[in-house]
Amino acid sequence: MINTSRIGCFFVGHFIPFVGSFTPHKLPLVCRKIPTGNNLGFTLIELIITLVIAGVLLGIGVPNFRTFIQNSRITSQSNELVGVLATARSEALKRNLAVNVCRSADPTAGTPVCTVGGSGTWETGWLLYVDFSDKTTLANNSFAAADGDTLLKVYPALAGNNTLRGNSAALVDFVSFKPDGTTTLISAVTPHHFKLCDTRGAGSARAIVLEPTGRPRIDRLATFATLTCP
Repeated sequence: MINTSRIGCFFVGHFIPFVGSFTPHKLPLVCRKIPTGNNLGFTLIELIITLVIAGVLLGIGVPNFRTFIQNSRITSQSNELVGVLATARSEALKRNLAVNVCRSADPTAGTPVCTVGGSGTWETGWLLYVDFSDKTTLANNSFAAADGDTLLKVYPALAGNNTLRGNSAALVDFVSFKPDGTTTLISAVTPHHFKLCDTRGAGSARAIVLEPTGRPRIDRLATFATLTCP
């Protein structure tokens, strides 16, 4: 016989394994006695302290992580719009034609169209196209494939419920780049710009400014005092 009084109670057979024993010894999986030897676990106090520490770390980390995501999102969106405007200017110079960027309520439609009128909500998406149908006034805000217009790229709606609006009536629906790279926007004391905002307001917003030469740049409230959000 095997003397079990010296081995106490174990969850998994220590001296006497549950599997592969010629003389299996029956011990309950949940023991009445406190496990001895190397079979140590967590006490209730240790578990509570661990949960409290985890809760404090989550309380500190989650808001910072949310801010990080918002900053990354608004930065990538402003960089994307600058890239769109820079591409439009470059294509106008290269093709010696008008190249437009217009807002679209449904840019991913099978036949996307520019949105005209309304509140000028650019956050729904944009179209970048070569405007063959308007070679004189350079002020056509309508994409028409039947007239020879060429769609270069489609941009979907902004993520994160961010908003994008023009600061003037001239930027409600579209911006057009002439063959010399300049825009059709009339110079003003306040530069023409788009306002990209999230739920934090103007303090975290971006202004995508169009220079008189047509070059776009990104600015912030600290150096662009007229930046406001819807």
